[in-house]
Amino acid sequence: SKTEYWAYGGDYGDHPNDKNFCINGLFFPDRTPHPAVAEFKRLQQPVHLSLPEGTAALTVGAAALTLGVENRYTFLSLDHLHFKYEIVSDASPDALASGTCEIVEGDATLAVRGLKADALLAAVAASIAPRRPSPRLFLNVASSLRDDEPWAGRGHVVSQHQFPLTLPGLGAVTARHSF
Repeated sequence: SKTEYWAYGGDYGDHPNDKNFCINGLFFPDRTPHPAVAEFKRLQQPVHLSLPEGTAALTVGAAALTLGVENRYTFLSLDHLHFKYEIVSDASPDALASGTCEIVEGDATLAVRGLKADALLAAVAASIAPRRPSPRLFLNVASSLRDDEPWAGRGHVVSQHQFPLTLPGLGAVTARHSF
């Protein structure tokens, strides 16, 4: 029987050889990505979003949710990107709400508009299974390419962020489900 293995630097009797390979890079020898690729992408993403100063979580209310935006591109604006959001819960595999975001010109903020607290509250209540504690909510924001680029196609995700979200009245909605 044949046993497959990855060989390098003298493992298969080649002389001379480099001897200094250790197969611990971002990709395995068969070109499958190492889990560190996702972390590397996150560290290198050219758009950075942040919570407003002094805030630990965003609160859904009457006003639009706003996030700070930092453009880390050297020579590009963010006009070539499309921003979208989704609200997710640890109580449901499906998104509770989703839509697009827009950058507020000159303000360096990203606005999530049209999010209705009562509609989100109803979606959360419908997604919670009996005997489940109050779910944690998160706002996921992603930026993707508006058009094809030489290096990636339209829709390629350039950056992703996740923020904790609070929803007034959530405790009252979920209380009837706790035992």
